Amino acid sequence: MRILIADDLSAEAKAILERVPSAQVDVKVGLDPTALREIVGGYDALAVRSATKVTKEILEAASRLRVIGRAGTGVDNIDLAAASRRGVVVMNAPGGNSVSVAEHTLALLLALSIFWAYLFWSQYLTIWYGNIPDEIGFALRRAEGGWGVVVLAVIGLVFALPFVTLLHPAGRRSSRVLGTVLALQLVGFWLDCHLLIVPSLTATDAAALAVRDVAIALGLGAAFVLSVAPAIKAASSTSQGATS
Repeated sequence: MRILIADDLSAEAKAILERVPSAQVDVKVGLDPTALREIVGGYDALAVRSATKVTKEILEAASRLRVIGRAGTGVDNIDLAAASRRGVVVMNAPGGNSVSVAEHTLALLLALSIFWAYLFWSQYLTIWYGNIPDEIGFALRRAEGGWGVVVLAVIGLVFALPFVTLLHPAGRRSSRVLGTVLALQLVGFWLDCHLLIVPSLTATDAAALAVRDVAIALGLGAAFVLSVAPAIKAASSTSQGATS
């Protein structure tokens, strides 16, 4: 069995393939489509990442090819229809980059909370230090009645909770904790928008949060989930793997 590795894979991946009985593993990285088409006919299996495009023309030249392994999540660089017609099995590794995605998500969450705190404090300091009557009124209005509680909730949900949780190793390693923190941070951002707009439009004795406000937010959230759910489902089914 001859296996061609056409993209950069880890040394561990190559060692695993070499342990296949009677397997001959060749590493030829950086081939252009013409060069790949000329040699792919002599291989039974092809391993790629995202750089190599396995097109219809390449598959037509791969007379012996039986399986394509994509070291990663997506298979958009492989012509699945052409592979199916030729009976070539296409497999991927949906969890291959899960650690990198998780690390990137954590970094974005932490950066977002810190950057928001910087903007919040810069705005508050500028308003208070400038001592401009119109701006001072803007800040004081949001400290009256129940709005002061909303301000504290926004600070806690958008900055304090994510910052403290993500700094602790136990918090970073739990998907349940991270999901909860992200959901609460989204609630905090909604409250932040509510805090910026609603106090200027309501009477001073009006409630900071009314049933109407929560209902509107829940309705918009449900509409958003329903609108993106089909796309998420389609992407998930595509990344699950084996296509023959």
